[in-house]
Amino acid sequence: MNSRSVISFLCLLLCLPFAVRADAGPRMDVESAEVLYQRGLEAYRASTPDLSSARAHWSAALERRDELTAPQRARLCRSLGNLTFRQERPLEAAAWYTAAIRLDPRDGDAWSNLEFARSKAGLEPADRGDLAATFERATHALTRAESEWLALVMAILLAILIVLRAFVLGSAATRPLIMTGLLALVAAVPWFVHWRESDRDPVFVVSTAGVQVASEPSAAASKVALLPAGASAQRLEDVAGWTRVETEAGERGWVPAQAMFALKR
Repeated sequence: MNSRSVISFLCLLLCLPFAVRADAGPRMDVESAEVLYQRGLEAYRASTPDLSSARAHWSAALERRDELTAPQRARLCRSLGNLTFRQERPLEAAAWYTAAIRLDPRDGDAWSNLEFARSKAGLEPADRGDLAATFERATHALTRAESEWLALVMAILLAILIVLRAFVLGSAATRPLIMTGLLALVAAVPWFVHWRESDRDPVFVVSTAGVQVASEPSAAASKVALLPAGASAQRLEDVAGWTRVETEAGERGWVPAQAMFALKR
């Protein structure tokens, strides 16, 4: 190989990366979830709000769930709730606030907004104030991760007291052991509730007229139940615009997918 061939070969090697980059075409940087949230916030708070742009940015950010913590996803759901309430769609807003509370159960703003949206939509309060509602709110006051840590810590403390009673303190540790055992049982309740609900996929009826539950995924099928606006059900599967659900009464059937809002975000 003569010197001219060597120089040509070296020039080819030097130019190759640029050729590959040119062939690849323009590359667009992918915006992070936080950037998308901020862009949506700017559109929402603009002197002339662009609600459609805000919704598009926040929805895109919410799809990047791997980049977000549960409180960040809750913030997006709450923001979308504010947006839909501003669009005079209180029923959908109530669904967004409910989704936010599932992610961040101690979010006071989401709770306040939820109750206001439900009132505007003609629904009863989410927290009715009775014993069942109080128990429901108390057992869901922790996130699943928090309930797991609490149950684990109490189990470790109980095990330590058992060992101390057996080998060190004797009967003197009986009363602390009994009290710790009772506290461990109480601490395990939120974990058990989250574990029992882990495989559930709740949906919320956002059709203001409610929705008929059909025996088959067809408008002509016989009706087996009626889900009113704001009712909850468990999603079982989706098929071509239809969602198979199980009502709180245990009835199973099909409803139009557009009438339902997925609460797991």
